[in-house]
Amino acid sequence: QLRKEKYGSVIPIQRNEWNHQVNNASQDGTWVVINLTAQKSSPNLNPNHKDICVLIEDNTIPHLATKYPAVKFVSIPSTSAIENFPDSNLPTLFCYRYGKLQCQMIGLEQFGIRGSNRQIISREIEFRLGRMGVLGDQFDTEDSDDESNGPIPSDNNGYSRSHFDGKMAQLQTGNDDGESDYDDVD
Repeated sequence: QLRKEKYGSVIPIQRNEWNHQVNNASQDGTWVVINLTAQKSSPNLNPNHKDICVLIEDNTIPHLATKYPAVKFVSIPSTSAIENFPDSNLPTLFCYRYGKLQCQMIGLEQFGIRGSNRQIISREIEFRLGRMGVLGDQFDTEDSDDESNGPIPSDNNGYSRSHFDGKMAQLQTGNDDGESDYDDVD
C-alpha cells in the first residue's frame, strides 16, 4: 500500500495544535513521529546529553523527514507538550498511528545511544524506527551494517510499545469545538 508522500520536513507545532497535527493526522494510518525537543536549560546527566539532543533535533530527525516523506515528523518543546517533563527523559519520540500512541522511545538508553558518533546515532534511530514499523515499506533492514546488533521488538530491548495502550492517545483540552483552551495562556 503506497502512501502519498506529502511531508518531507519537520513541522514545529504548539500544544494547542496537537490534536489536529498528531491525532487527527494519524487517523488514516499515517505515522506521525513527535520529537520532544530540549529547552535552553541543559540536561546534565551525561556530558554529551545536550549535544546528542541537539544532534537528533537538528540533524537526525530532519534527515529522516526528508528520507521518509510519507511519515509526518513534528517537533514540540518537551515542556510545552508535557508540563514539567524532565530533561533526563530526552531525547523522546512518540509515534502515533490511527489516532493513538503506538510506540515510543524515551531517554538515551531506549535510543541505544552509547557514544557521540553522529553517524552511528542517526543510523541507530533510523533502524529502531524502521524495526517498529514506523518508516513503512521504504525501510529495509538489509541497509543496516549489522542487523544482528539491532533491537528485536520486545518490551525490554531498547524501545517500547506504549504501555498506555492508547489511553494517552489524545492531549485532552476539555474543549470539543476545535478551539484552543490555551488562547489566554502566554
